[in-house]
Amino acid sequence: MESKVVIQQNKRLLRNSLLVASVILLAGCGSNNETSSSAKTNIQQEFLPVDKAFMFSANAENKQQIRAHWVIADGYHLYKDKFKFSVAPNNYKIVGVKYPKAEMFSDKTLGKVESYKDSVEVSIEITGEPTSEIISLTSTYQGCADVGLCYPPETKVSDFDLASL
Repeated sequence: MESKVVIQQNKRLLRNSLLVASVILLAGCGSNNETSSSAKTNIQQEFLPVDKAFMFSANAENKQQIRAHWVIADGYHLYKDKFKFSVAPNNYKIVGVKYPKAEMFSDKTLGKVESYKDSVEVSIEITGEPTSEIISLTSTYQGCADVGLCYPPETKVSDFDLASL
């Protein structure tokens, strides 16, 4: 079942990418270069780069809690079920992840899914025997523009010096 969802997401991503590429190509075929440049600029600005659509930051509150935060651009959303977190080194582990209440979003491919708009903050509880005071949090997430373009999963690594806390 999960592989069907992934295949459907990949088909939708490919379809949207082909649509954008086709429009760019058609805009470049016009005889009026000024109009073509304007059309290309509008298409390129239609969808934000992933780091602008979903601005990520993380900070260690203390030696047992990390907060991951996203500011989500207007017209975009993050899927709640696409968040994944891990910590390193191996002597640390995640013992809990707390999510705020999500909104239901009606996705053309996935149906109704829980997602976040505007911003979201996730609390990650960790435990471990400190052999190293530096800990790395790997955060993976995925989101889409409300009009249908979905980004591939994005991964960010944040390092924290627990000795300074």
